[in-house]
Amino acid sequence: MIDKCVASEPTDRPSAAEVLTLLRTAGPKSDSLRAMPHAAIGRRRFGLALVGGAAGLVAAGYWISDASDELASIQTLAVLSFDDQYSSDIESGIPLGDRDMTAGERIAATLVNELSRIDQIGVLPFRPMKISPGDSYQSLGDKLKVDAFVAGSIRQNAGTDQGFVEVTLQIISSKSGNQLWSETLRRPADDCMLKHSGLAGEIAQRIGKRLTATVNQPSPPSRELYNCYVDGKARADIESVAGLRQSLMCFQQAHDAAPDSVDPLAAIVTTSLTLASQSSQSEANEYMQTALVNLQKAIQLKQETVELQLAKGAWEWQKLKHFDEAEKILGELSRRQPYHWQVQHQYGLLLAALSEDTLARKHLQDAALLNSMSLAVKVDRRRLDWFRGYDVEALSGTKTYLDLGTSDAGKSDIGKSDALARGLMVDILEQQGDYDRAGEVLRWETPALTEAAYYDRRSESLKETPYGLFGDRLNQVILDTRRGKELTAADLEDLQLGPFPMFPLLFARHPAFAPARLLPEAKQYLPNPHAV
Repeated sequence: MIDKCVASEPTDRPSAAEVLTLLRTAGPKSDSLRAMPHAAIGRRRFGLALVGGAAGLVAAGYWISDASDELASIQTLAVLSFDDQYSSDIESGIPLGDRDMTAGERIAATLVNELSRIDQIGVLPFRPMKISPGDSYQSLGDKLKVDAFVAGSIRQNAGTDQGFVEVTLQIISSKSGNQLWSETLRRPADDCMLKHSGLAGEIAQRIGKRLTATVNQPSPPSRELYNCYVDGKARADIESVAGLRQSLMCFQQAHDAAPDSVDPLAAIVTTSLTLASQSSQSEANEYMQTALVNLQKAIQLKQETVELQLAKGAWEWQKLKHFDEAEKILGELSRRQPYHWQVQHQYGLLLAALSEDTLARKHLQDAALLNSMSLAVKVDRRRLDWFRGYDVEALSGTKTYLDLGTSDAGKSDIGKSDALARGLMVDILEQQGDYDRAGEVLRWETPALTEAAYYDRRSESLKETPYGLFGDRLNQVILDTRRGKELTAADLEDLQLGPFPMFPLLFARHPAFAPARLLPEAKQYLPNPHAV
């Protein structure tokens, strides 16, 4: 039994329940001892057996106690994609995008949605994730900054039992790599996410938290509403335009299935704002109109949920420029939802626009920890360092993010590359006038001979390596000011009224807008005029 408890492979180690079963069946009543003549067991040998048995009981007791203590101390979790017949094809750590989910990913996405409802723990947002060859739970845990992993597998039964599947749930320590708990459940072979939500209750119970799974609630949502909503949440990754677009369709389907449910409408608003920050001006206009229509519908339902408050707070400062109202909404929400990465991120960006840098840094740091797989959130934190005047720290910190993706900036989703990190580094270096280093970051084989030649080449790479997730127009404005264009009062009014969610932040803090901030007309557009 002790050998099994210290097996090198976590999956070979028995669960606490299995240890207790082994202990109950061990000892002088086992078949091997019953078969021996009574006299064959000498006093000395019997004494040694008692001592050995007692040592085994003590060791097992400590192991069970340690596992229970560690389970109860878990504060942050990551849910890995469950193993299934297609799991070997998963590109780990890359946004889901618009592809179909595997059965194992559907379970993982459902568990993320359910466990995120527990107020006392942080759960990383869903991304397809697995242990890569040569990797370990400890190294991945250190990278993602989590206490434990939820993992498992789903296996189709054969023969007369083919209408069922076996789902194995595991909780694995990121500190030791040990399996802290495991259980295998026989369930109907149905990929309905609503039915899978019941699995989260098992996990919550093991870590000492209370959770009524959605499927077990007195008035659970319809199957179509829940499936579409969770599918949309799994795809709404800030670094995947393809996923964000697909998630909009999922949220719309969820709304069609239950028009009186507010969260799908709120999700449409926040997703549309995110897409507007990564699109052309004409596309951004459409996304902002979509956000407005659905926000109005959501408010009419008179249901104050976290997702609606988040949508309202984002709309207030990104579109209406009502910064005091936005700070009131998001500030209160951030205190009530300390483990909600979008709330912390949105509030951090607003505070940065208001030049409340100490608080902004705290909330962006929290967001980066709560969504540690997102390069975009990490880069936003480093951008604030630059805005605060810490150029060297911002550059060195951002450099550590290079090559976190596949280093292929030509892929359709920016989340599959390190382009966001390169974009910020280039932004800083251009502002410093260091065009040779900027060209190196852009991976140019030969440097540009002059400043004008540099910007000619830079304009060709702006789409695939933008300065940030600001939208095409604002990225172009930054480039144009670097090339000598001066912004006028008419330009500022156009940007203020346009479909540009990140304009308040950039106008308030980005060095490229510094001359424009001195215009007499600028004061009315600044989130915090006293900070200039």
